[in-house]
Amino acid sequence: MKPGLNHLKYTACAIAVIPSMMMMPAGKAQAQQVPIPQVMTTLREAAFAADEELIAPMMWWRYNGVSAPGAVKADPYDNKRNETMYFYTDNDTELKQLVGELSYEVTFKKGELPPVKGFWSLTMYDPEHFFAPNALKRYALGTKNKTLKYNADGSLTIYLGNKSPGQDKEANWLPAPAGNFSVWLRAYWPDKAILDGTWKPPVIAVVR
Repeated sequence: MKPGLNHLKYTACAIAVIPSMMMMPAGKAQAQQVPIPQVMTTLREAAFAADEELIAPMMWWRYNGVSAPGAVKADPYDNKRNETMYFYTDNDTELKQLVGELSYEVTFKKGELPPVKGFWSLTMYDPEHFFAPNALKRYALGTKNKTLKYNADGSLTIYLGNKSPGQDKEANWLPAPAGNFSVWLRAYWPDKAILDGTWKPPVIAVVR
């Protein structure tokens, strides 16, 4: 059984209890019914467990984009999938929490920038999913940043972390808060390679 499915089945059973009790004769219902507050507590606990085990993983970077349930949770007014694709993560390539005390590199190989007809962006968020204040007042990097510096081989590296990667790399630096953080990669008007999963976001590697 997949994680969380037991919670969903229990939730469905608990929901079914209420109308069935309403149709029972009074004496029988009193003997068999579960107190309403207890049922509501069970429903609430099951909902939170299902969200953590089933919905939250749908938003992870390594699953190649946010699914419909994940997107609805993040923003019920998001664009359609063929208008915008979202890639979210708060983990590095080793599945460890992203933290500002460390430095990271996100490298798009030559010719492997997000394939879009519109534009793409990589945005930084604090643990509450707000922009992380920083001296550069920089919260995202992408197509609209014309000062990005490409590597000699044509690849593009974006640096994540609370400390500057060095003056020569600051054009490509996306400042992070000192503590935990997450990033969203957004692809507007994505090409087929994104929609069918052929293109995948690059890894987020810790700088050793």
